[in-house]
Amino acid sequence: MGLRHLYIGGTGGTGVTPTGTEVQIGKSWTINQRINNKDTFSFTIEDDNSATIEPLIELYFYDDTTYIWGGVIKTVDIEKVNPNRVIYSVKAEDFTSLTERPLVVRSYEDETISTIINSLITTYFSQYGVTEGTNTITTVINQITFNYENGDNVLNQLKNFGNFQWNVDKDKVLSFTMINTTTSTTALTDELSLKKQLSADNYRNTQYGKGKKKRTEYLEDKTMTPKPDGKTREFFSNYPIAKEPVIETNVNGAGWVTKTVGVRGLQTDKDFYWSYNDTQVSQDEDGTVLTDANPTDDEIRISYYGLIPLLVVSSDTSEVTAHGAVENYIYNKHLEDSIDAKNYVTTLLDKYSNDADKISFTIQQKTYEVGVQIPITDTLLNISGDFLAESCTWTPRGANAINYTYGVLDGVALGGWEEFFKNLFAPEVIELDDQEVVIRIYEFDEPTDHDGEYYIEVTTPLFPSNSLYPSNSLYPNSTPTSTTTLND
Repeated sequence: MGLRHLYIGGTGGTGVTPTGTEVQIGKSWTINQRINNKDTFSFTIEDDNSATIEPLIELYFYDDTTYIWGGVIKTVDIEKVNPNRVIYSVKAEDFTSLTERPLVVRSYEDETISTIINSLITTYFSQYGVTEGTNTITTVINQITFNYENGDNVLNQLKNFGNFQWNVDKDKVLSFTMINTTTSTTALTDELSLKKQLSADNYRNTQYGKGKKKRTEYLEDKTMTPKPDGKTREFFSNYPIAKEPVIETNVNGAGWVTKTVGVRGLQTDKDFYWSYNDTQVSQDEDGTVLTDANPTDDEIRISYYGLIPLLVVSSDTSEVTAHGAVENYIYNKHLEDSIDAKNYVTTLLDKYSNDADKISFTIQQKTYEVGVQIPITDTLLNISGDFLAESCTWTPRGANAINYTYGVLDGVALGGWEEFFKNLFAPEVIELDDQEVVIRIYEFDEPTDHDGEYYIEVTTPLFPSNSLYPSNSLYPNSTPTSTTTLND
């Protein structure tokens, strides 16, 4: 290692000669890296060299001519220490912070995460110089909607559909990968210190997940309430309405007639009006009110897609047996489909259903990247296995060297890798709107039996030929090629 150089503004990067202004920083600086979080760089500037030092300006950190870190200034505290000198206390974030700038307004249906990430980069992130790196996740999301949400929050939501991680590196390359795909080939042998902690802070073995309301199957020809009485123009369906319905009336037994339908408050000159997530359908004031005074009562019916609560649950039965039920509830407004919701809660349960081994150590070389697995063995602390590098803190060791302190988590069934996930979710409370009910899911066992058993033989048939004649003892290939037993 050599002397370190920090450049403010301009350009920089791997293999690039920096064009910004070099400043002199204090001896006590810190870089904190954490998986699925922004890296932070905290330092003081003792000589600004007339550089412009303010938020949103990019900076580039070099070890001699080797580029080692890049990011954007987040906050600056300026203190006057004598009549002619000020000190800047600066906090910067890595280029991951670029993804929080745009607001994403997009809806995706039946798309892979890889396709969605590529779309986000092209549409939103490329304007900040972000390019696509490793992005091969083929998990398909049936339906997801983002309505004016910051880009980093969108990426975090996508991450939670599997055991995924994402980051924007020092060269502004965005990668979206599996957490557990990369294992270092270098075992830990040169640590300055080694500590181990056991924890069950985030443990659960039963996970409830609630999303947005989902659509029912198409409900045809459903009678609305109340019955026409010659006064009311407001009629109600059994479920809140998801999209424009079909409204039909049967006036005095003359037969069903399809009526025009519009959105309440947005359209006019329609027979009836509806609103999303509302059970009420309103008849236009200029229409002839439906009545029960005719020889045959008037009728009204609706065909529509309804909305019902989306709530799923997953349990680890072996853990429930061992420890008793430890339950957790989480709400994710981006869940709109039952399959997506089930995958989501199952992934969460996989991550949380084991105690965590947390290990920390300090080394003098940056041997490991955050997000990789590190093989660690120590008989005295009973450590043996691969551990996820969850965090790394850089601190100076003299003028020319750096200490790297890692925090790592065990990888048994992904248990314990969740300290960095827990603050990314919405508050774990149930919030009800005016038309919502609380649903409690109960588990039960139901024995099953079968009525009959069928034995099937598959044979290769004989084909007609000039030398083959029917006979009472001739059967098509009496030797079966396969057999199957089916239970009814």
